Amino acid sequence: MKYLKGQNLFSLLIIFLMLFSSLIKEPWHDELYTKYVVQKSGKDILNELKKDSGPPLYYFLIHYLTFPFKFNFFFIRLVSLLSIIFSGYFLGKIFKKCFNMAFPFYFYLLFPLVSYYSAEGRNYSLVIFLSTLFFYEALLKKRFIFLSLYLTLLLYTHNLSFFFITYLLFFYIYTKNKDYILSIISSLILYIPVFFIIKNQPKESIYWMKHSFDIKKFFFFFSNLGPNLFENYIYDFKPFIPALIFAFLNFILIIFVLREKDLTSLVVPFFINLLALFFICFKIINIYFPSRSEIFFFIPFVILLLYFFGKKLKISKYIFIIYLITSILSSTIVISSFSKPLEHRTAISKIIMLAKSDTEIYLIGPLYLTTNYALERESFNNPLKQFPPSQGEHIGWYYYPKLKQEDLDWLLREFSERDKSFLLIWIKSDPIGNEVKKYLNFNGKFGSVGNFDFYIK
Repeated sequence: MKYLKGQNLFSLLIIFLMLFSSLIKEPWHDELYTKYVVQKSGKDILNELKKDSGPPLYYFLIHYLTFPFKFNFFFIRLVSLLSIIFSGYFLGKIFKKCFNMAFPFYFYLLFPLVSYYSAEGRNYSLVIFLSTLFFYEALLKKRFIFLSLYLTLLLYTHNLSFFFITYLLFFYIYTKNKDYILSIISSLILYIPVFFIIKNQPKESIYWMKHSFDIKKFFFFFSNLGPNLFENYIYDFKPFIPALIFAFLNFILIIFVLREKDLTSLVVPFFINLLALFFICFKIINIYFPSRSEIFFFIPFVILLLYFFGKKLKISKYIFIIYLITSILSSTIVISSFSKPLEHRTAISKIIMLAKSDTEIYLIGPLYLTTNYALERESFNNPLKQFPPSQGEHIGWYYYPKLKQEDLDWLLREFSERDKSFLLIWIKSDPIGNEVKKYLNFNGKFGSVGNFDFYIK
């Protein structure tokens, strides 16, 4: 009983730290985009997503849940935290009723992926929650209506949720329960309205990263699934050797679980999805690999990992202790990093301090929303405009790496004829910014702060 109370107190402490992180964490581009979208009306949310990528469910959910709180960042993130907490609750149900095992809720909360997304206003925490409900239903209840519902909600949340269909196919193969197949069919039918939204989104929103073969990506994928003490942010690609060690541990544990016949229906589709992901990323397109794609493998990995800890192997308790210690330390690193100001925002704030009250500020290329946020924080009333103008309000800045002729014509015409002062900001490595730089000779001056160049007149 004392041990159980200790677990509960530890879990409450972790949740408190997550709540505190939601208050102190500086919002970055994608979170600012979330707020930018959810403040709009339902119709405008759909119109906005036509210029970006992904299904609309998360944005509608946040719109209606945070509307009473004026879309405050804390309440946007609170939805993420609650999603994580309820995900852990249903995982406990799975372990108790499927495996007759106790679920270490505090250990689940210490996974760096959980720590990170519990304090971020994006749809990945919702994917974790819905995928937990999906496996709760698929492994335990097996009700057609709810299987269809959870799979449909996943498909309405993120495009990569199609990976979950593989599990239903294999559950059908092992159990011959037709409800699994019927759930797939009904979910795909219900997905049709979202399909028409997705198909009208710009192709650049999918092909925004070059796919390239890099063996290190395999290791970092598995490393990011579990605790990784050696990364300040869970998506950093260095250092390689410690990440390789954790990747090896995580992979070996899954191999051990393959010996358990009652989990074969979970392990086989897990590996098939991995192979499919690797093929897509290295042969077709780079879909957030090895960064956000781990989310779609996270819940089955947690089930396999904790099943290993709770069954048969005596050595598992020692591995569990190692994982627990590194989870505490790595999650502490993740949470403590939230209090650090983002480097690019500090640089932008220094640049905009050079502007006068009537200076028009233009951002070339990326970080439009973060620059606008910096203006608000510094109490500037200057209107911020995004360049190139051909993008309009399209916030997916990385989709268009080349300067269009219409943008260049606008630049030469607009800036050469104006008497007002203006400030242009761009990242040093941005190809559009460097191209524009060739034409800036309007009696102004160049400068740089951190990773940013600017031109002021």
